[in-house]
Amino acid sequence: MLSEPAQSESEIAEGLPSRARLEFKTLSFDDRPGDRTVRLTLLNLFYADLAYASLDKISPWSVSPNAIEFSSVSKESAGRKFNFLLARSMLLLKNRINDNPAVYVHKNSGIPLLGNLSFGIVDKGSTLLEIKPITSCNANCVFCSVDEGPSSKKILDFVVEKDYLVEELEKMMAVKDKDMTIYLNPQGDPTLYKDLVELVADVSRIPRAKDIVLITNGMLLHPAIIDELYRAGLSSIHVSLSAIDLEKAKLVMGIKGYDVERVKKNIQHMAAKGDVLLTPVFVPGMNEEELPKIIEFAKSIGCTSVGVQNFMTNPRGRNPVKPMPWEKFEEQMKLLEKRHGITLLDSTPLGSTPELPRPFKRDDVVSATIVCQGRYPRERIAASQERTILLQSCDSTVAVGDKVSVRIRKSNHNIFVGELVG
Repeated sequence: MLSEPAQSESEIAEGLPSRARLEFKTLSFDDRPGDRTVRLTLLNLFYADLAYASLDKISPWSVSPNAIEFSSVSKESAGRKFNFLLARSMLLLKNRINDNPAVYVHKNSGIPLLGNLSFGIVDKGSTLLEIKPITSCNANCVFCSVDEGPSSKKILDFVVEKDYLVEELEKMMAVKDKDMTIYLNPQGDPTLYKDLVELVADVSRIPRAKDIVLITNGMLLHPAIIDELYRAGLSSIHVSLSAIDLEKAKLVMGIKGYDVERVKKNIQHMAAKGDVLLTPVFVPGMNEEELPKIIEFAKSIGCTSVGVQNFMTNPRGRNPVKPMPWEKFEEQMKLLEKRHGITLLDSTPLGSTPELPRPFKRDDVVSATIVCQGRYPRERIAASQERTILLQSCDSTVAVGDKVSVRIRKSNHNIFVGELVG
């Protein structure tokens, strides 16, 4: 946790009692004299500003990239006072990709990691389990089912503390009776998460975490980080390459500067170092002619399968076309399989595993506390019995900290949606 400078997250260097240096692993500092502020950057992507005046109240100070130093004050006093400022600044966190407000979900945030599809852990009782350390994406895919990226209509992002995510995952894995595949599959791209390599390494040490799979567009990867991920314990990288032609690729990814050749080189390096699967989304009328090119590229780097996904509409997703009926899609994929001698449809069944008990069921009325804004304007997220509950139709008077009564409207696999009562 960021606010414990004497513990693992930050350390105060040895020195004179009147001088204190606070060093952080996940925070960086940038002095901005023109604005008379110090910009705090959390995990490379999220930022908040501290006014000079608030720091001056502690003592004379100076900053370096990952540390802040105070003079004329004891380390205990500096740590206590700076942590107070830090806690307040985390409430003003923003995402530098889209300038959205952001919520840092950590052990002491009061926000559970079970209950919401946007962040934390999603367990649907199978041998596949998803972890979601971040929301946000550097792409604007025209087919995005969850409306991520710079043009998203969402007004809030989340980032989860690595240690908190790992600890909660360990609790969930303790009830599993089979080996599990862990998908790093956030609403967005996981390569934006600075602690990604460390997260993979920690997850790989959890009993029954047999395979760890990264779902990415591949744009931010490079050979060195790919090597680190495989060494840390990553089993496979799934890359959403949906076109080979440059102009088609820019169209489906929604980015004018998309570099398909860079992504292909990354994929070639992945294939030389570990397991990789290409997972194009088939969008009728947009990239049919690209599928044979993707298949041949996959074969050229030694892949024996391609995981083609059929575009499906989503009420809050981007829906540029009508989806192809599944029967017709399956028919076309089987023709391509025969023509190219490669598997395109994975029919391997998932096993079933025990889940943590659900503390409430549909139509239960429960007491809860509002812990943060939701991702859309009228949404709030409430917490009760170590679960979050998404509330979708709140007016502006519903504020963080409010105690509320909630009727559970959806209760599936420890994912909860509710409505306010009264």
